[in-house]
Amino acid sequence: MGRKKIERSPSQEAIHKADLKQKKAERDRKRKLEQTNEQKEAVKQKRKDISEKRKDLTEVEKAEINAAQRDRDQARASQLTEVEKAERNAAQRDRDQARTSQLSEAEIIIRNEAQKQRTQNRRSNFDEEETRRENATARLRMQLKRNKVTKLCAAGFEIDDNGEAHYGGPLKFVCTHCGAEHFESEKVANK
Repeated sequence: MGRKKIERSPSQEAIHKADLKQKKAERDRKRKLEQTNEQKEAVKQKRKDISEKRKDLTEVEKAEINAAQRDRDQARASQLTEVEKAERNAAQRDRDQARTSQLSEAEIIIRNEAQKQRTQNRRSNFDEEETRRENATARLRMQLKRNKVTKLCAAGFEIDDNGEAHYGGPLKFVCTHCGAEHFESEKVANK
C-alpha cells in the first residue's frame, strides 16, 4: 500500500519543501566532495567533448542551445532559497576573482576592449525607450553608490576612491627658509 499523504497548511507545505530542498542540497554537497579524481576527470573530458562539438555548430545553432540553457538556468535559479543564492553568488565571485587574478596585462586589455566593443554594439541597437531605461538604471546605480559613500562618511569612515591618483611622491623636501616639508612637485623653482 502507498503512503498516506499528510495534510499540511500552505505555510507548512512551504516549510516542508524547503526542508526537503535543503536536505537534497546537503546530500549533493556530500556526494560532490566524495567524487574521486577519476570522476572529476570524466566530467572534464565530457565538458571538453561538448566544447569540441560546439566548434562545429553554426551561430544559429549555438544561439538556440544558449537560449535553452539560459531558460534551464533561470528555472533552476528561481527555485533557490536566499541562502542558496548567496552561497552560489559567493562561489561564483571566488571563481571570477581567481580567473581574473591569473590574467596578464595584455589579456586584461584585450578583455576590456572586447567588452567595450560589445557594449557599444548593444547600445547602438537601442531605441529611445531602451536608452532612457539604461540611463535611469545607471543613474540609480550611481545614486546608490553615492548614498553608500555618504553613509560611510557620516559614520566616521574616511573614503578615498582615487587611492594613489593624487600621490605626489614622498614628503621629503625641506624648505630652506621655514623648514616645512614639501612634495617634489611643490618645490619652488628658483631655490
